[in-house]
Amino acid sequence: MIAVVGGKGGCGKTTTTLGVARALVDRGQTPLVIDADADMPDLCRLAGAEERGGTDGLAAGAPVREAAVRPPAFPGIRLVTAGGRRRLPEALAAAAAYRGPTLIDTPAGASPGVARPLGRADRALLVTTTTPACLEDARSTHTLARRLDTPLAGTLVREGFRDSDRQSSVPGRDPRSGPESDRIPGRVLARVPTVAAPFESSAVRAGWQAVAAALASGRGA
Repeated sequence: MIAVVGGKGGCGKTTTTLGVARALVDRGQTPLVIDADADMPDLCRLAGAEERGGTDGLAAGAPVREAAVRPPAFPGIRLVTAGGRRRLPEALAAAAAYRGPTLIDTPAGASPGVARPLGRADRALLVTTTTPACLEDARSTHTLARRLDTPLAGTLVREGFRDSDRQSSVPGRDPRSGPESDRIPGRVLARVPTVAAPFESSAVRAGWQAVAAALASGRGA
Protein backbone atom coordinates (compact mmCIF):
# COMPACT_ATOMS: atom_id res chain seq x y z
CA MET A 1 0.00 0.00 0.00
CA ILE A 2 1.59 3.23 -1.20
CA ALA A 3 0.52 6.69 -0.03
CA VAL A 4 0.98 9.35 -2.69
CA VAL A 5 1.81 12.52 -0.77
CA GLY A 6 2.71 16.09 -1.60
CA GLY A 7 3.27 19.01 0.67
CA LYS A 8 1.42 21.65 -1.33
CA GLY A 9 -1.87 21.68 -3.18
CA GLY A 10 -1.39 21.77 -6.94
CA CYS A 11 1.92 19.90 -6.91
CA GLY A 12 0.48 17.19 -9.18
CA LYS A 13 -0.16 14.51 -6.57
CA THR A 14 -3.61 13.44 -7.77
CA THR A 15 -2.64 13.40 -11.44
CA THR A 16 0.45 11.37 -10.52
CA THR A 17 -1.68 8.87 -8.59
CA LEU A 18 -3.82 8.16 -11.65
CA GLY A 19 -0.86 8.25 -14.02
CA VAL A 20 1.18 5.75 -12.01
CA ALA A 21 -1.89 3.54 -11.64
CA ARG A 22 -2.31 3.52 -15.42
CA ALA A 23 1.37 2.67 -15.79
CA LEU A 24 0.85 -0.28 -13.43
CA VAL A 25 -2.02 -1.44 -15.66
CA ASP A 26 0.39 -1.34 -18.60
CA ARG A 27 2.60 -3.71 -16.59
CA GLY A 28 -0.26 -6.21 -16.36
CA GLN A 29 -1.44 -5.32 -12.86
CA THR A 30 -4.85 -4.27 -11.55
CA PRO A 31 -4.21 -1.40 -9.14
CA LEU A 32 -6.62 -0.27 -6.48
CA VAL A 33 -6.72 3.52 -6.12
CA ILE A 34 -8.26 5.08 -3.01
CA ASP A 35 -9.30 8.70 -2.67
CA ALA A 36 -8.50 9.54 0.96
CA ASP A 37 -9.27 13.25 0.68
CA ALA A 38 -12.77 13.67 2.09
CA ASP A 39 -12.75 17.45 1.79
CA MET A 40 -11.44 17.74 -1.80
CA PRO A 41 -12.12 14.46 -3.61
CA ASP A 42 -10.30 15.54 -6.75
CA LEU A 43 -9.26 12.01 -7.67
CA CYS A 44 -12.74 10.80 -8.57
CA ARG A 45 -13.44 14.03 -10.43
CA LEU A 46 -10.25 13.73 -12.44
CA ALA A 47 -11.06 10.11 -13.26
CA GLY A 48 -14.63 10.98 -14.19
CA ALA A 49 -16.01 8.65 -11.53
CA GLU A 50 -19.26 9.02 -9.62
CA GLU A 51 -18.82 10.34 -6.07
CA ARG A 52 -20.40 7.54 -4.07
CA GLY A 53 -18.45 7.33 -0.80
CA GLY A 54 -16.69 4.07 -1.58
CA THR A 55 -14.43 4.22 1.47
CA ASP A 56 -17.53 4.16 3.70
CA GLY A 57 -18.61 0.99 1.92
CA LEU A 58 -15.23 -0.62 2.49
CA ALA A 59 -15.36 0.33 6.15
CA ALA A 60 -18.82 -1.25 6.42
CA GLY A 61 -17.53 -4.56 5.08
CA ALA A 62 -18.24 -4.33 1.35
CA PRO A 63 -15.72 -6.23 -0.78
CA VAL A 64 -13.48 -4.22 -3.07
CA ARG A 65 -15.35 -5.36 -6.17
CA GLU A 66 -18.51 -3.71 -4.81
CA ALA A 67 -16.99 -0.63 -3.17
CA ALA A 68 -14.80 0.27 -6.15
CA VAL A 69 -15.80 1.74 -9.50
CA ARG A 70 -14.06 1.22 -12.83
CA PRO A 71 -13.64 4.60 -14.56
CA PRO A 72 -14.17 4.16 -18.34
CA ALA A 73 -11.35 6.63 -19.07
CA PHE A 74 -8.91 4.51 -17.03
CA PRO A 75 -9.55 0.86 -17.89
CA GLY A 76 -7.97 -1.67 -15.57
CA ILE A 77 -8.08 0.60 -12.52
CA ARG A 78 -10.32 0.00 -9.53
CA LEU A 79 -11.17 3.29 -7.83
CA VAL A 80 -12.61 3.70 -4.35
CA THR A 81 -14.07 7.18 -4.07
CA ALA A 82 -13.84 9.32 -0.95
CA GLY A 83 -16.28 8.99 1.90
CA GLY A 84 -16.25 10.47 5.39
CA ARG A 85 -13.08 11.08 7.39
CA ARG A 86 -14.25 9.17 10.46
CA ARG A 87 -14.33 5.71 8.85
CA LEU A 88 -11.28 6.10 6.64
CA PRO A 89 -8.98 4.10 8.99
CA GLU A 90 -11.38 1.16 8.82
CA ALA A 91 -11.53 1.43 5.03
CA LEU A 92 -7.75 1.42 4.71
CA ALA A 93 -7.51 -1.56 7.04
CA ALA A 94 -9.98 -3.43 4.83
CA ALA A 95 -8.10 -2.42 1.67
CA ALA A 96 -4.90 -3.95 3.06
CA ALA A 97 -6.25 -7.36 2.08
CA TYR A 98 -6.30 -6.42 -1.62
CA ARG A 99 -3.80 -8.57 -3.50
CA GLY A 100 -2.80 -6.05 -6.17
CA PRO A 101 -0.93 -2.76 -5.80
CA THR A 102 -2.80 -0.08 -3.86
CA LEU A 103 -2.26 3.68 -4.25
CA ILE A 104 -3.77 6.17 -1.77
CA ASP A 105 -4.28 9.74 -2.91
CA THR A 106 -3.87 11.74 0.29
CA PRO A 107 -4.78 15.34 1.16
CA ALA A 108 -2.11 17.97 0.63
CA GLY A 109 0.19 19.04 3.43
CA ALA A 110 1.22 17.35 6.66
CA SER A 111 -2.09 17.50 8.53
CA PRO A 112 -3.82 14.76 10.57
CA GLY A 113 -5.78 13.97 7.41
CA VAL A 114 -2.50 13.01 5.75
CA ALA A 115 -1.12 11.23 8.80
CA ARG A 116 -3.92 8.66 8.86
CA PRO A 117 -3.34 7.16 5.39
CA LEU A 118 0.41 7.79 5.53
CA GLY A 119 0.72 5.88 8.78
CA ARG A 120 -1.25 2.96 7.34
CA ALA A 121 0.81 2.76 4.12
CA ASP A 122 3.79 0.48 3.60
CA ARG A 123 5.64 3.15 1.60
CA ALA A 124 5.16 6.70 0.40
CA LEU A 125 5.63 8.32 -2.99
CA LEU A 126 6.38 12.03 -2.68
CA VAL A 127 5.36 14.48 -5.43
CA THR A 128 6.83 17.98 -5.61
CA THR A 129 7.52 20.84 -7.95
CA THR A 130 10.84 22.69 -7.99
CA THR A 131 9.49 25.89 -6.43
CA PRO A 132 11.02 26.78 -3.03
CA ALA A 133 7.64 26.75 -1.25
CA CYS A 134 6.69 23.34 -2.61
CA LEU A 135 10.12 21.89 -1.78
CA GLU A 136 9.83 23.20 1.76
CA ASP A 137 6.41 21.60 2.15
CA ALA A 138 7.74 18.37 0.64
CA ARG A 139 10.46 18.24 3.28
CA SER A 140 7.83 18.71 6.00
CA THR A 141 5.82 15.83 4.56
CA HIS A 142 8.94 13.67 4.44
CA THR A 143 9.57 14.47 8.10
CA LEU A 144 6.03 13.36 8.93
CA ALA A 145 6.57 10.09 7.05
CA ARG A 146 9.72 9.41 9.07
CA ARG A 147 7.88 10.07 12.32
CA LEU A 148 5.23 7.56 11.26
CA ASP A 149 7.92 5.02 10.25
CA THR A 150 6.66 4.97 6.67
CA PRO A 151 9.65 4.67 4.32
CA LEU A 152 9.86 6.93 1.30
CA ALA A 153 9.85 4.87 -1.89
CA GLY A 154 11.04 7.88 -3.85
CA THR A 155 10.09 11.24 -5.29
CA LEU A 156 8.55 12.39 -8.56
CA VAL A 157 9.51 15.93 -9.50
CA ARG A 158 7.17 17.98 -11.66
CA GLU A 159 9.19 20.64 -13.42
CA GLY A 160 8.15 23.92 -14.97
CA PHE A 161 8.72 24.56 -18.68
CA ARG A 162 11.97 26.44 -18.02
CA ASP A 163 13.26 23.66 -15.78
CA SER A 164 12.44 21.03 -18.41
CA ASP A 165 14.10 23.06 -21.17
CA ARG A 166 17.21 23.52 -19.11
CA GLN A 167 17.49 19.83 -18.29
CA SER A 168 16.95 18.71 -21.88
CA SER A 169 19.48 21.19 -23.23
CA VAL A 170 22.42 19.54 -21.45
CA PRO A 171 23.68 16.50 -23.41
CA GLY A 172 24.12 13.41 -21.26
CA ARG A 173 22.54 15.04 -18.21
CA ASP A 174 20.92 12.57 -15.81
CA PRO A 175 17.20 13.50 -15.86
CA ARG A 176 17.03 12.72 -12.14
CA SER A 177 19.55 15.43 -11.29
CA GLY A 178 19.13 19.19 -11.15
CA PRO A 179 20.37 22.30 -9.39
CA GLU A 180 17.88 21.80 -6.55
CA SER A 181 18.59 18.05 -6.11
CA ASP A 182 20.16 18.49 -2.69
CA ARG A 183 16.87 20.00 -1.47
CA ILE A 184 14.61 17.21 -2.77
CA PRO A 185 13.75 14.58 -0.15
CA GLY A 186 14.46 10.98 -1.05
CA ARG A 187 15.57 9.38 -4.28
CA VAL A 188 14.25 11.05 -7.42
CA LEU A 189 12.54 8.34 -9.46
CA ALA A 190 11.52 10.60 -12.35
CA ARG A 191 11.17 14.20 -13.50
CA VAL A 192 8.19 15.13 -15.62
CA PRO A 193 7.37 18.38 -17.43
CA THR A 194 4.41 20.55 -16.60
CA VAL A 195 2.05 20.29 -19.57
CA ALA A 196 -1.58 21.16 -20.21
CA ALA A 197 -2.59 17.56 -20.99
CA PRO A 198 -0.39 15.24 -18.92
CA PHE A 199 -2.28 12.06 -19.81
CA GLU A 200 -1.52 12.71 -23.49
CA SER A 201 2.17 13.56 -22.99
CA SER A 202 4.70 10.87 -23.88
CA ALA A 203 7.29 12.55 -21.64
CA VAL A 204 4.98 12.50 -18.63
CA ARG A 205 3.90 8.93 -19.32
CA ALA A 206 7.54 7.87 -19.47
CA GLY A 207 8.06 9.36 -16.01
CA TRP A 208 5.06 7.52 -14.63
CA GLN A 209 6.32 4.30 -16.18
CA ALA A 210 9.69 4.80 -14.45
CA VAL A 211 7.95 5.30 -11.10
CA ALA A 212 5.72 2.25 -11.62
CA ALA A 213 8.75 0.12 -12.46
CA ALA A 214 10.56 1.26 -9.33
CA LEU A 215 7.53 0.65 -7.13
CA ALA A 216 6.85 -2.77 -8.64
CA SER A 217 10.43 -3.93 -8.21
CA GLY A 218 10.99 -2.38 -4.82
CA ARG A 219 13.96 -0.38 -6.10
CA GLY A 220 12.50 2.81 -4.69
CA ALA A 221 12.41 1.47 -1.16
